[in-house]
Amino acid sequence: MSDAGSGGVSDLFAIAARELRTVVRTPAVVALSVVFGLTVVAVAAAGSGARGGYVPLVLDLVPFVEALVPLLAVALCYRAVLSDRESGELDVLRTFDVSRPAYVGGVYLGRGLALVFVVFGSLLAAGATVPVLSPPDPTFLALNEAADSPVAFLRFSVLAVLFALAVNWARLRHLPNDEKNV
Repeated sequence: MSDAGSGGVSDLFAIAARELRTVVRTPAVVALSVVFGLTVVAVAAAGSGARGGYVPLVLDLVPFVEALVPLLAVALCYRAVLSDRESGELDVLRTFDVSRPAYVGGVYLGRGLALVFVVFGSLLAAGATVPVLSPPDPTFLALNEAADSPVAFLRFSVLAVLFALAVNWARLRHLPNDEKNV
C-alpha cells in the first residue's frame, strides 16, 4: 500500500463498505450485538428507571454501558487488520494502490458505523420503554420534569456512542507492530 493513494475518499468509503459487510456477515459479532441490545433493553425494562423516567433509566444503564460498550468496541475491532493480512486481502488491496490512511480510516469508519448502530439503537430501544412503562402522572402533585426529559437521555446515548468510537479508535491506533506493517 502506498502512502498517497489515487482514490483517497472513494477508497476510504469502499473499504468502509467492505468492513460493514464483513461485520454484518460475522455470526459471532451479530450474536454479540444482539446480546448487547437485549441486555440494555432488559436492564431498562427490569430496573426502576423505565418506570421512573429518563434520568433513573440513565442511572440504571450507566454501569452496563461503562462495562459493555468498551467490550463491544474491542470485539468489533479485534484483529480487523491482522485477519485481512493473514487471509491475503491486504495483498489484493495493494494491487489497487489503496493508501494506508484510506485503509485504516475505512476500517475504522465501517466498524464504527456498525458500533454506532448497535449502541445507539439499543439505547434508543431502552429509551422507548419509558413512555410505555411509566405510570400516568398524578394530578395532585406539582412535578418538575425539566431535568427528566428525552433530551437528557438522548445526550447520554450520544455520549455513549462517542465513548464507543473512542475505544474503537484507540484500539486501531495502538495496533501491535506486526499489524502496523500493512
